[in-house]
Amino acid sequence: MRSGPWAFGPWHRMLALVVLLLSAAPVSAQVTRLYNTTRGTGIIQELDLVTGAVLATNVGGINDGRGMDFSPLGGLYVANGNNVSMIPTIASAAATVISYVGETPHDLCFDALGNLYVITDLRIYVYNTAMLQTLSFLHGLATTTGDGNPNKGWGIEIRPDNGEIYAVGAAGLKRFSPGTGVQLGSTIAGSAFGLAGIKFTASGFAGAYFYVGNVISGVDQIRVYDVNLNLLRTFFAAHNGNSIDLEVNPANGDLYLFSTVVSNPANRFSSSEVVNGGFSVAANPTRGSALGSFEPILASNQLHMSLENIAQGVKVHWTIDEPVDLHQFKVARSHDGQDFEDLGEVAVSSGTFEYAYWDQIAIAGKSWYRVSAIDADGNVTLTAHFPIEIDHPGLTILQSGPGERIDVCSFAPGTDHLQLTILGVDGKSVWKMAHGGSFISIPCASISTGIYWLQALALDQQGAVVASKTQRIDISR
Repeated sequence: MRSGPWAFGPWHRMLALVVLLLSAAPVSAQVTRLYNTTRGTGIIQELDLVTGAVLATNVGGINDGRGMDFSPLGGLYVANGNNVSMIPTIASAAATVISYVGETPHDLCFDALGNLYVITDLRIYVYNTAMLQTLSFLHGLATTTGDGNPNKGWGIEIRPDNGEIYAVGAAGLKRFSPGTGVQLGSTIAGSAFGLAGIKFTASGFAGAYFYVGNVISGVDQIRVYDVNLNLLRTFFAAHNGNSIDLEVNPANGDLYLFSTVVSNPANRFSSSEVVNGGFSVAANPTRGSALGSFEPILASNQLHMSLENIAQGVKVHWTIDEPVDLHQFKVARSHDGQDFEDLGEVAVSSGTFEYAYWDQIAIAGKSWYRVSAIDADGNVTLTAHFPIEIDHPGLTILQSGPGERIDVCSFAPGTDHLQLTILGVDGKSVWKMAHGGSFISIPCASISTGIYWLQALALDQQGAVVASKTQRIDISR
């Protein structure tokens, strides 16, 4: 185990990539529901799946709601105001789970494992199932549109098979690496009237997703792309413009397209992309939408596993709900996700539910880690495995407690000195310094409490940038 400034503790959880091994068996009957947030006030409406009639109004007591999504672990999550709120059941009031300072969350979504993705007006944030931030990065998508519609914003969706992050705004469509936030490929250009709404679907053909482009004034065009952002086809909706969000019903492939206009705020299409008439006569213009179930679709967890990409190694964490009749855990690693090599064993201790293994010789690139629970007879009773992208050399920023110190270290070859800048939420510089060498530990005592952004540059002897990173930091005491 390492010690000193790079010792491991709870403060590394902000960098964790979390995976849960979850049974696919449902724990209760699923009731599919369709919701939208209204344009004027942001209250939540439940709509009939066939007619679009309003069945309930202001579910959860939300105001100023925008995008929303159902978690596979249960509950409806809503981007509202400067917060993300959660409505646990149809009869429950909303409760704030994440708050933002100086940013506005516009849309959110979940992956199949229950990790949460939020897109604000500036950045994309990723949280594990415990609502601990694991990644954040700038998306660089503007929302200025030719019609000046203030209700348009940003959309986000996760590719089901590999976790890639797809984000859409008026400036276009981008996709990002789920491990690093680095943009993958080029940007699909937007239009004068903006783009809004994105959703993967299993209907029609494999690997396609819909997203909406209001590319002609007064006409809504739905574009269909493959996962590599190749345009496959387009079809048109009976809207008067200003598309905002869309949903796909996994049960039958029906597509619901929402708009901010008053005269025809929603359309329903069959999986063959033919419009179903008579939908949404009573629905209001929309800011965001969700389709799914309050009930969890994943059973209770048994083996919880997380990975931390720290410096030039990987810390494997896991917890077990009930370590009854277990003898040991085995940790293995693979570079292709198929052939695993054993790394080591960890003995089970009575009454201990949390365990860890430190792989100090991880190499750059993608690796898969697997934890197996072994009983006294040598049988494997539970397993969990997940990939992680080891991206070094580069810069690492680690905060030790909210008010203690911030460690910055560069692993990039040729690093001669560091240039550090702390910015307030208004973007103004409040602290700046240069430091010789590749590592510095910054005490937080001299920095006023608040939320900041730390910009770190690693420079060579000629002053050229060899690595850079910007990360949100929280100074509190």
